Amino acid sequence: MSVAIYNDLKGIRFGKLVVIEKDENNKRKNYWLCKCDCGKNKSIFRGHLTANRIDHCGCLSFQKKSAINKTHGETNTRLFKIWNGMRDRCRNPHNHSYSRYGGRGISVCTEWSDFLTFKTWALFHGYNDTLSIDRIDNNGNYEPENCRWATNKQQANNKRNSQIITYNDETYSLSEWSEKLKIPIETLRARVRKNWSIEKIIITPLR
Repeated sequence: MSVAIYNDLKGIRFGKLVVIEKDENNKRKNYWLCKCDCGKNKSIFRGHLTANRIDHCGCLSFQKKSAINKTHGETNTRLFKIWNGMRDRCRNPHNHSYSRYGGRGISVCTEWSDFLTFKTWALFHGYNDTLSIDRIDNNGNYEPENCRWATNKQQANNKRNSQIITYNDETYSLSEWSEKLKIPIETLRARVRKNWSIEKIIITPLR
């Protein structure tokens, strides 16, 4: 029988939490005071308990973070926050950016599940504290072949509606090619619409 049908949650266990009583001191409705196995008491919304969305006071998250920090000691570094944010956008439906990442099917490659592996890639591919991670193909995943370290300007050029062109192992948005070749972007867009080959688009001089 599902615990969700009970009106009185007193004494019921949810993971590491045991419900003590309804929290009448909480001004918000339907909150219950729970005791965690770690010894800490916490007031939790009934729906979060019965839906199994919360099953500890927060101690497991703290322990997990402490374990990670103990492993490499870099949880407070900018690079770790970039790595963590990248994964959260793709995996956490409650992240405010999830709809533009995980919600569109964007994922992080298995190789980058390990922070130190990601760090090694970053340092060998030009990372510094002024750059942010950028996916070359905005519809592609976070993986070594599809990522680079980019300036804010480069990131702005690489929006979902930007045309991405690779020629001679150089990959840029249409805006970046326009700047690089000194050819108006409308001219390049016209060439794309005419279905010119990549080579012809890039090497044809401006008349």
